[in-house]
Amino acid sequence: QSVILPAVVLGLDFAGTLIRFLRADLEVQVGADYVRTALATGQSKRRIMIRHVARNSLISGITVLGLAFGNLITGATIVETIFDWPGIGLLAIDSIRERDYPVVQGTVLFMACAFVVVNVMTDVLYAVVDPRVRLD
Repeated sequence: QSVILPAVVLGLDFAGTLIRFLRADLEVQVGADYVRTALATGQSKRRIMIRHVARNSLISGITVLGLAFGNLITGATIVETIFDWPGIGLLAIDSIRERDYPVVQGTVLFMACAFVVVNVMTDVLYAVVDPRVRLD
């Protein structure tokens, strides 16, 4: 019960951005030449949407997810403070109030490392989704 409101607070802002980007990219993909060609070859609209259009639109979705992770970290910090949830965000805020600088440095370092790991995973997902992207 106590998870619903914080999850809604974090998810609504992010969901709107993700849906807006995906919708715009799907509209561009549906109007592309390869969709017309696939329709002309007799493939079903469902197959075209799943196999071609959705896969090509995943790249923009992955980009938005990767970039939004930083906002989710800061948003989680605020949500943890408001709802008094124990977590790294609340620990950081409490450490700032108490001027416990080593703990503040540790939480900031952890959040920065998490952000870097998510960005690396985003780059790896690009290569998985789009075979034209190679990791060198």
